[in-house]
Amino acid sequence: MMVLDASVIIDSLLPKMGDRYKKSSELLETISKGRFAVHAPRILKIELASVLSRKILKSLRMF
Repeated sequence: MMVLDASVIIDSLLPKMGDRYKKSSELLETISKGRFAVHAPRILKIELASVLSRKILKSLRMF
């Protein structure tokens, strides 16, 4: 069983991450095809919300 970390999802959303973007996207595609048993911790949604809110706030400050 594989434990899914929030960084994998975040990296798959940010093409500017380069190699990390490519690897995380490939991993999520493999997972979606059912090739691995995956566990997503309960805290995953909170971690994602936290990172995404910081990214959004940072991008708004640039304007």
